[in-house]
Amino acid sequence: MTKLGRCFGALALAIASVTGAAAEGPSLQEQIEKQKAENEALKAKIAKIEQVLKTDVCSNPEAAKLLEKRDASDTAPQAATGGAK
Repeated sequence: MTKLGRCFGALALAIASVTGAAAEGPSLQEQIEKQKAENEALKAKIAKIEQVLKTDVCSNPEAAKLLEKRDASDTAPQAATGGAK
C-alpha cells in the first residue's frame, strides 16, 4: 500500500469514527441533562437536611419525618440506576 493509500485509509477511518460518535451525541446529551437534573434534586435534598440538622432534631417533628423518610432512589442498587454517579 502506498503512502497516499494509507493516508486515505486513515482519513476514511477518522470520518467513520466521527460520524459514529455524532450519532451517539443526542443520547449522551440527554444523559448529561438527566444527570444534571438528578444532581440538582440531590443538592436541594441535602440543603434541606442540612437546614433541619441545624435545629434541635430531638424536638423538631419535621426533622424526624425528613431523616426517617427514604425515597425509592435511596434504596435502589447502583447497578439498577446506571452505576456509580
